[in-house]
Amino acid sequence: MIRQDLRQTSGVIFRIQKYSIHDGPGIRTTVFFKGCPLECWWCHNPESISPGLERAKPDEARGSVEPANWFAREVSVDQVLMEVEQDRIFYEESGGGVTLSGGEPLMQPEFSLALATACAERDLHVTLDTSGHGSGNLLGQLLKQVDLVLFDLKFADTARHKQYTGRENDRILNNLHRVDAQDTPYRIRFPVIPGITDTPASLDGIGSRLAGLQRKPEIDLLPYHSSAEAKYKRLGLEYRLQGLQPPSLQHLEAISARFRQYGLRTTGGQP
Repeated sequence: MIRQDLRQTSGVIFRIQKYSIHDGPGIRTTVFFKGCPLECWWCHNPESISPGLERAKPDEARGSVEPANWFAREVSVDQVLMEVEQDRIFYEESGGGVTLSGGEPLMQPEFSLALATACAERDLHVTLDTSGHGSGNLLGQLLKQVDLVLFDLKFADTARHKQYTGRENDRILNNLHRVDAQDTPYRIRFPVIPGITDTPASLDGIGSRLAGLQRKPEIDLLPYHSSAEAKYKRLGLEYRLQGLQPPSLQHLEAISARFRQYGLRTTGGQP
């Protein structure tokens, strides 16, 4: 059983989203961790990047910031479990469970491992949604507690990865091989950002990299959309993709066809 001190381990999150259906199988509760080592130009959760407390800019009409506009709260494992357990019936009926997402769960090693362990001990299906940028040793420990890994992969090329995320991807690629070498099921999440991640060279780099893995994972295509633009405004951040249009269905089908040339299957892709 998980030690009592670990049950009191605390972490910083910015949202617990119930009835989530896009973060793993079935109906899930997604715990969004605060803090991410990457600064992807297209990030849908810019409030997750900084590890500290943040708040929205004051409402011009009211001249104040409402409590709901704070973007983080500190919680213990037990506090998260109390919320998670409320929807157990939905998990059991749908094959769902709990997803650790973010931000980046690997940035809060003690909290992520304690929460994953506590959920696993309660027979809750646990999915880890990760950028792969974190401690390989921690990831190895988490793989023993989770049932599925959603591994976000943006580029195979180091220079382009650093240009659009602020970090090189050596650690990410090493951790991808670490996940592939284990038994835990995993899938690749590939963001389709027009003109950035979907160039022929980028697609071929991803395709050849994944084709060389032992298990050749399926790829979930995640088409770009601009729904997070308002968040950037509220946070006073620059939105660098203003005016960018989502990829067409035909373009997504072409990407799937290109990956099939490498023996890889894709899912998703609805713009």
